[in-house]
Amino acid sequence: MKAADQLEKEGMHCCVIDPFTIKPLDEATIVKHAQRTGGTVLTVEDHYPAGGIGVAVAACVAKHGIRVKSLCVNDVPRSGKPDELLDMFGISARRMLKLSKNTEHFFRPADFEFKRILCRILTLHTAELCRGFILAVT
Repeated sequence: MKAADQLEKEGMHCCVIDPFTIKPLDEATIVKHAQRTGGTVLTVEDHYPAGGIGVAVAACVAKHGIRVKSLCVNDVPRSGKPDELLDMFGISARRMLKLSKNTEHFFRPADFEFKRILCRILTLHTAELCRGFILAVT
Protein backbone atom coordinates (compact mmCIF):
# COMPACT_ATOMS: atom_id res chain seq x y z
CA MET A 1 0.00 0.00 0.00
CA LYS A 2 2.99 2.32 0.52
CA ALA A 3 3.77 2.06 -3.19
CA ALA A 4 0.14 2.78 -4.11
CA ASP A 5 0.03 5.82 -1.84
CA GLN A 6 3.30 7.19 -3.22
CA LEU A 7 2.28 6.62 -6.85
CA GLU A 8 -1.03 8.42 -6.20
CA LYS A 9 0.90 11.39 -4.77
CA GLU A 10 2.95 11.46 -7.98
CA GLY A 11 -0.15 11.45 -10.20
CA MET A 12 -0.17 7.76 -11.14
CA HIS A 13 -3.68 6.53 -10.36
CA CYS A 14 -3.89 3.08 -8.80
CA CYS A 15 -6.39 0.27 -8.63
CA VAL A 16 -5.90 -2.33 -5.91
CA ILE A 17 -7.30 -5.81 -6.55
CA ASP A 18 -7.29 -8.46 -3.82
CA PRO A 19 -6.99 -11.95 -5.37
CA PHE A 20 -7.53 -13.51 -1.89
CA THR A 21 -6.29 -16.92 -3.06
CA ILE A 22 -3.73 -18.25 -5.52
CA LYS A 23 -6.23 -20.74 -6.85
CA PRO A 24 -8.47 -19.79 -8.42
CA LEU A 25 -7.06 -16.45 -9.56
CA ASP A 26 -9.52 -13.90 -10.91
CA GLU A 27 -8.22 -14.19 -14.48
CA ALA A 28 -10.79 -11.81 -15.98
CA THR A 29 -9.89 -8.97 -13.62
CA ILE A 30 -6.12 -9.42 -14.03
CA VAL A 31 -6.40 -9.60 -17.83
CA LYS A 32 -8.73 -6.58 -18.00
CA HIS A 33 -6.36 -4.33 -16.05
CA ALA A 34 -3.24 -5.66 -17.79
CA GLN A 35 -4.71 -5.00 -21.24
CA ARG A 36 -5.79 -1.48 -20.22
CA THR A 37 -2.24 -0.70 -19.14
CA GLY A 38 -0.17 -2.06 -22.00
CA GLY A 39 -0.14 -5.81 -21.50
CA THR A 40 2.54 -6.15 -18.82
CA VAL A 41 2.21 -7.23 -15.19
CA LEU A 42 4.77 -6.89 -12.42
CA THR A 43 4.24 -9.24 -9.47
CA VAL A 44 6.01 -8.76 -6.15
CA GLU A 45 5.81 -11.33 -3.38
CA ASP A 46 7.55 -12.51 -0.24
CA HIS A 47 7.81 -16.04 -1.61
CA TYR A 48 10.23 -18.05 -3.73
CA PRO A 49 9.54 -18.08 -7.50
CA ALA A 50 8.55 -21.77 -7.65
CA GLY A 51 4.91 -22.22 -6.73
CA GLY A 52 4.46 -18.51 -6.10
CA ILE A 53 1.88 -16.03 -7.26
CA GLY A 54 4.14 -14.77 -10.07
CA VAL A 55 4.13 -18.22 -11.66
CA ALA A 56 0.37 -18.52 -11.14
CA VAL A 57 -0.29 -15.12 -12.75
CA ALA A 58 2.05 -15.92 -15.66
CA ALA A 59 0.20 -19.19 -16.33
CA CYS A 60 -3.17 -17.46 -16.00
CA VAL A 61 -2.45 -14.68 -18.52
CA ALA A 62 -0.08 -16.40 -20.99
CA LYS A 63 -2.82 -17.19 -23.51
CA HIS A 64 -3.72 -13.48 -23.60
CA GLY A 65 -0.24 -12.36 -24.68
CA ILE A 66 0.39 -10.54 -21.39
CA ARG A 67 3.98 -10.34 -20.17
CA VAL A 68 4.77 -10.97 -16.51
CA LYS A 69 7.82 -9.78 -14.58
CA SER A 70 8.20 -11.15 -11.07
CA LEU A 71 10.08 -9.79 -8.07
CA CYS A 72 10.36 -12.41 -5.35
CA VAL A 73 12.64 -13.80 -2.66
CA ASN A 74 15.70 -15.48 -4.16
CA ASP A 75 17.79 -15.82 -1.01
CA VAL A 76 17.80 -17.81 2.22
CA PRO A 77 15.19 -16.50 4.69
CA ARG A 78 16.48 -14.44 7.61
CA SER A 79 15.07 -12.94 10.77
CA GLY A 80 14.47 -9.22 11.04
CA LYS A 81 11.94 -6.44 11.04
CA PRO A 82 9.40 -6.69 8.19
CA ASP A 83 10.45 -3.44 6.48
CA GLU A 84 14.14 -4.40 6.67
CA LEU A 85 13.45 -7.85 5.20
CA LEU A 86 11.32 -6.48 2.34
CA ASP A 87 14.14 -4.09 1.46
CA MET A 88 16.85 -6.76 1.87
CA PHE A 89 15.09 -9.12 -0.56
CA GLY A 90 14.29 -6.36 -3.08
CA ILE A 91 10.52 -6.54 -2.70
CA SER A 92 9.87 -3.31 -0.79
CA ALA A 93 7.66 -0.41 -1.81
CA ARG A 94 10.85 1.52 -2.64
CA ARG A 95 11.92 -1.23 -5.06
CA MET A 96 8.49 -1.33 -6.70
CA LEU A 97 8.49 2.43 -7.17
CA LYS A 98 11.99 2.36 -8.65
CA LEU A 99 11.10 -0.41 -11.08
CA SER A 100 7.81 1.17 -12.13
CA LYS A 101 9.51 4.52 -12.84
CA ASN A 102 12.77 3.34 -14.42
CA THR A 103 11.70 0.58 -16.78
CA GLU A 104 9.73 2.27 -19.53
CA HIS A 105 11.30 -0.24 -21.94
CA PHE A 106 9.56 -3.03 -20.02
CA PHE A 107 6.07 -1.61 -20.56
CA ARG A 108 4.33 -1.18 -23.90
CA PRO A 109 2.31 1.97 -24.62
CA ALA A 110 -1.46 1.63 -24.47
CA ASP A 111 -3.48 2.80 -27.45
CA PHE A 112 -4.08 6.39 -26.28
CA GLU A 113 -1.35 7.15 -23.74
CA PHE A 114 1.57 5.52 -21.99
CA LYS A 115 0.43 3.60 -18.95
CA ARG A 116 2.00 1.14 -16.56
CA ILE A 117 0.77 -1.72 -14.51
CA LEU A 118 2.39 -2.64 -11.27
CA CYS A 119 1.08 -5.78 -9.68
CA ARG A 120 2.00 -6.07 -6.09
CA ILE A 121 1.11 -9.39 -4.67
CA LEU A 122 2.05 -9.93 -1.08
CA THR A 123 1.56 -13.36 0.40
CA LEU A 124 1.82 -13.88 4.12
CA HIS A 125 2.25 -17.44 5.35
CA THR A 126 1.91 -16.83 9.08
CA ALA A 127 -0.58 -18.90 11.09
CA GLU A 128 -2.04 -20.27 7.83
CA LEU A 129 -2.90 -16.75 6.69
CA CYS A 130 -2.58 -16.11 2.97
CA ARG A 131 -3.39 -12.57 1.91
CA GLY A 132 -2.52 -10.67 -1.24
CA PHE A 133 -3.30 -7.77 -3.48
CA ILE A 134 -2.57 -6.65 -7.00
CA LEU A 135 -1.86 -2.99 -7.60
CA ALA A 136 -2.68 -1.86 -11.13
CA VAL A 137 -1.20 1.53 -11.96
CA THR A 138 -2.81 3.44 -14.81
